[in-house]
Amino acid sequence: MAEVTGYLDSWSAQPGQRVGVHLASSVPAGARVDVIRLGRGTHRDPPDGIAYEVVDDIPQREVALQPRGVGIGSHATVDLGPLRLDHGCLGLLVQPWAPVGADEQAVAVLGPAPDGPAVVITADGVVALRVAGAVARTGCRAVARRWLAVALSWSPGAAALAVVDLQACTSGTARLPRGPGAPPVGDTLRLAAGHGGQPGAATGTATHHFDGRLERPLLWPSPQAIAAVHQALVGQDGLPPGAVAAWDLAPSTNPVAPQDRFEDLGPHRLHGRLHQGPRRAVRGLRWTGAHPDWRAAPAHYAAVHFHRDDLEDAGWPCTLEIALPAALPSGAYAVRVRCDRARPPGDDAAQPFDLTGGQCRLPLFVRPAAGAAVPPGTVALVFPTFTYLAYGNDRCALHGHNPEVLADRAITLEPTDVLLSQHPEWGLSLYDTHHDGSGVGQASRWRPIPTLQPDVRAWQAGEGTGLWNYPGDLLLVQWLEREGLPWHALTDEDLHAGGAELLAPYRVVLTGNHPEYATAALVRAYREHLDGGGRLMYLGGNGFYWRIACHPQRLGVIELRRAEDGNRSWAEEPCEYFHAFDGGYGGLWRRSGVPPQSWLGVGYEGQGF
Repeated sequence: MAEVTGYLDSWSAQPGQRVGVHLASSVPAGARVDVIRLGRGTHRDPPDGIAYEVVDDIPQREVALQPRGVGIGSHATVDLGPLRLDHGCLGLLVQPWAPVGADEQAVAVLGPAPDGPAVVITADGVVALRVAGAVARTGCRAVARRWLAVALSWSPGAAALAVVDLQACTSGTARLPRGPGAPPVGDTLRLAAGHGGQPGAATGTATHHFDGRLERPLLWPSPQAIAAVHQALVGQDGLPPGAVAAWDLAPSTNPVAPQDRFEDLGPHRLHGRLHQGPRRAVRGLRWTGAHPDWRAAPAHYAAVHFHRDDLEDAGWPCTLEIALPAALPSGAYAVRVRCDRARPPGDDAAQPFDLTGGQCRLPLFVRPAAGAAVPPGTVALVFPTFTYLAYGNDRCALHGHNPEVLADRAITLEPTDVLLSQHPEWGLSLYDTHHDGSGVGQASRWRPIPTLQPDVRAWQAGEGTGLWNYPGDLLLVQWLEREGLPWHALTDEDLHAGGAELLAPYRVVLTGNHPEYATAALVRAYREHLDGGGRLMYLGGNGFYWRIACHPQRLGVIELRRAEDGNRSWAEEPCEYFHAFDGGYGGLWRRSGVPPQSWLGVGYEGQGF
């Protein structure tokens, strides 16, 4: 049976718009794609699942699917352009978080690939020099959360590495010859990953990812003594004497600055790019605790935390676009993909489909057309898509510390849990922890999220249907449809962008059953609606609990800082409480002076056993 999965380029769309569908299958296979409307109709799959009907106005499409990899793991790249150095030195501050593991970790690799000199950490945790296939160990052991100063030097005949442990005051060196006719170093600089990887992955050839923090990469056109490199790394900001490049990894205080860019302060302006969403605005070597807000002292938060399991974008090409009819009613829909048998090599793709394989249903919310009149008595249901995203691909049933205690029952693994266990490359939820033990602080919808389907049973739900969060909200949709109440669909993203104006035409606004995660703009929209005389039915439990931020350039990516208190599956690092995305103070909304009790009259306090 072919396994099919995918994602949409938007969870919310209007009639007349087009929605991109990104699909893949476990083996080459054909599939049929159609659109179903959820919460109404006579069909149910499974028999006790959410009702649905096929949208006949959207033609069914046949597509050919292929397996696709995912380039999971964050890293950074710099195009060195015309810079080619026969002699040189790269300086760098390195803080490993998981130095011992099954594989070598690449800290910094200079081009041209694959033979350029590189700084690596061996599987047993020793900092080493790699040149082509040869490795020389420095004897300096990497210790979790301890800063190292690194100097990687080269000449036409050799490369050398010097490392200083800045806490233990120990050091080590290594040296390797470079092959005859070794080209000048240049082309690219890659940080936190090496070269070579999974074919078809979105981020190309990144592999052997580094778990930890990097800060202040510096480049000189001649070899440098480790003492001079050390002094430059821990010294003042800016371009050190003689250097040709100095990269500032601190986030910009400019709210419109690209999140995936970091600047070179040198004369060549060789700005770099971050891939797959590593965490910014984290404590670096020069952090003192004097400024808990990174915007007041960016140099104190000038490190980037890279993880082998970061994922911002699976990078799959768009398989097809679906045109939504201009008269399509607002509501909850899904793009349904049903995969036929695997096609052996040479099989005629025009043969009839045999729908015996897997299927997936990708959620889509159709909001009213722009400028359309809202009939009197219509209800607005705001689907808490930020919360859906926070829980997306939650793996706590398999890897969490206390799921059975929280659920107060023995947990039965669902097919989705098993599927996720087979696909770690599809990324994590905001309830999981990274490989290095740090909390997952960013989530993206640009990837497969099999936990977000209409009939998925959740371990957090009570006994019975197991429908909770998104599937639980579809029960509310079924009730609205059964009672014949006219309603329109909106999402958190819609309200975040459009504000209270979107709610004004509705006599009553309903939340979903669990609107836990909210941005400042989303909370402001609800409160302004109430202040203007609007009516709101809050149908959640621990709603409007965590404050989050949206990526300033990329819709569908959110950031969380689990700061100071609250029920937490992991705790934020001290003083890393302010979002990199918008500079806002993270944590509970009550910490920002807006507990849900202050405007809803009721709020979540805690839980016990």
